[in-house]
Amino acid sequence: MLHSPLFSVWTGNYTACVGWLPVMAGSEVGVEKVTISGRPLQATTIHERLHELLTIVSPPRLFASVTPDKIIQLMTLDGSGGPTLGVDQVIATFYEVPGFPRLESEAVIRRGIVRGVRERAFGFVGRIGTDEIRRVREQAGYLTDARLVRIGVELPEDEIDPAAAFIVMPAAIAGPASTPPPTPVPGGGPQPSVVTPASGTRGITTEGVPAPPGGAGVSRPTTIRLSLRMARQQLYASFNAIGNLAEKAGTVRMMVEAEKTDGFDPAWLRNAVLEPLQEADVLEE
Repeated sequence: MLHSPLFSVWTGNYTACVGWLPVMAGSEVGVEKVTISGRPLQATTIHERLHELLTIVSPPRLFASVTPDKIIQLMTLDGSGGPTLGVDQVIATFYEVPGFPRLESEAVIRRGIVRGVRERAFGFVGRIGTDEIRRVREQAGYLTDARLVRIGVELPEDEIDPAAAFIVMPAAIAGPASTPPPTPVPGGGPQPSVVTPASGTRGITTEGVPAPPGGAGVSRPTTIRLSLRMARQQLYASFNAIGNLAEKAGTVRMMVEAEKTDGFDPAWLRNAVLEPLQEADVLEE
């Protein structure tokens, strides 16, 4: 229980139940006495009576929900608190600050974050975005890569790892990257190119500059496109060839397409495919 109160309970027939809660009295920490008022408690066990005293007896002192706007307001995410905040810091603050609402458990904050992501009040960044969040905090004007942020979607509550998760305000999320204009070639027009299907080899197309005038020399391919269909073992056998190409070109761009008649399990796809690729920082917009 967040802000666990100190209780003194007189048992017997359980007719008396009294609790003391820490409260802020100006700039000082005071103590609020909570007693039964109005109607008698309905619960029978000590724990249930204490819970009823805090949650049902008016005014309630313990809450089972917190709104995204309340999280933003209390954590000053839209002001001096900066545009990002670790989930662990949110939880710790609700535990430590007497002036904050008392919540039943850490799960209340998780549910508030799930709702905030769904309603686009803020975005969620998992462990793969730790370095990105550090840059946002250290570099003025730096925006979080939108590919690392989940916002406007249904976020499973069990995916929130407080030790390595952050919430980020929409204003600190970069928009979709624009496509840069083609680089002009000195001398006017675009670089000449020639498309030459590889002789007798399917699935391979090359683009390059033509041979110099007069017939001297040969054309050199500057772009190679491969269309491959591979099972798992064939993929392993192709690693060296693609690695050789990446070594010469600096980078290679790959388009991967896979089909499964009964569909891919979303959790498996995220954990086994998407997150490892995101951690490797190889996905493009």
